[in-house]
Amino acid sequence: MRREQWRDASEQDRSVIKGSRFLLLAHAENLSDTGGQRLQELLRANEGLSMAYQLKEQFKGIFQYQKQGWALRALDQWCAMAQASELSPFQRLAKGLMKQRERVCGFVKHRLTSGKIEGFNNLLSRIIHRARCIKDLDYLELKLRHGSVMRS
Repeated sequence: MRREQWRDASEQDRSVIKGSRFLLLAHAENLSDTGGQRLQELLRANEGLSMAYQLKEQFKGIFQYQKQGWALRALDQWCAMAQASELSPFQRLAKGLMKQRERVCGFVKHRLTSGKIEGFNNLLSRIIHRARCIKDLDYLELKLRHGSVMRS
């Protein structure tokens, strides 16, 4: 999204957009004073990035709800805004989210994520990738156990 806006921007706006990825992805409360000022300047300079940033911030708010029904209603409203935004990456995302809306808002009900499991699977994949030349399966099992113990 940022690269696309950079390609379409004027020379003056390009200098503002260049190097702004961290500003757009970071939480506003984690930015320093100068970072906050640069973010405001960036959002004033480019309407597309401003809309994308607002959509990102509003999407975060969906997971703050306590009731799943409220979160579903907020997700539906967010998807409608994303479809109306004419930003193709957000339109694609909204289309996919609407297909899985119950699962997306399942976090609100259960407050569980699969982050630790995904991280552990990534760790195992890296160990197996590094162990391509290991011919002894018992040794591979030992490496996997060692990696899992070191992780926890």
